Amino acid sequence: MLTFTLLLLLFLAGTSLFVSAVLGLLAVTLAELFSPLPLIRGLGEVAWSSSADFILVAIPMFILMAEFVILSGVAENLFRSAAIWIGRTPGGLGIATALAEAGAHVIMSSRVEKPEVVQALKDAGDALQAANINLFALLARHAVGDWGAVSPADARENDLAVQQGFRVFSAYPLVPPEPEPVVWIITEAADDNGHRLATTLLLPEEY
Repeated sequence: MLTFTLLLLLFLAGTSLFVSAVLGLLAVTLAELFSPLPLIRGLGEVAWSSSADFILVAIPMFILMAEFVILSGVAENLFRSAAIWIGRTPGGLGIATALAEAGAHVIMSSRVEKPEVVQALKDAGDALQAANINLFALLARHAVGDWGAVSPADARENDLAVQQGFRVFSAYPLVPPEPEPVVWIITEAADDNGHRLATTLLLPEEY
């Protein structure tokens, strides 16, 4: 077996194949010829167990959340604010970056549980576009508990609703600082399993 392996290795190396291909072909050939249980037969299970790793699911999700923060302009505003405060101090650029990252982490660790469906009704979407307001920026504010232009009583109700799974309601002016017109964001109450099924952006007249 040792002599055969050496000769096969020299032959494959002489074909100018990539080293990875040479080693792969050598392993498959030896397994088929000399192993009572060739590993090639378990290749499918090995591939599946590797692809089913939780990390392969978690990493794309974190990348998606980071895209939300970037596209909403929140990341840029966080960095600009941090740079204004401590940008002139020694190491200020690194400190500003760390503070912006911490702020983004707070946003992604939202108070309102992420719903299964996020939808914007047509008139609300058109109004946001006309007012040049980023939809994701409003969703980020809603998620971290910035309820917008609601009354203090409604804000307290929202804080309680987050803890107890009730419906959460936010209102954001389309032409700040004018109180009207506004767009609403409503996250439905949690179901029996504790999951919030939908968050909807709408105008008051669409309710």
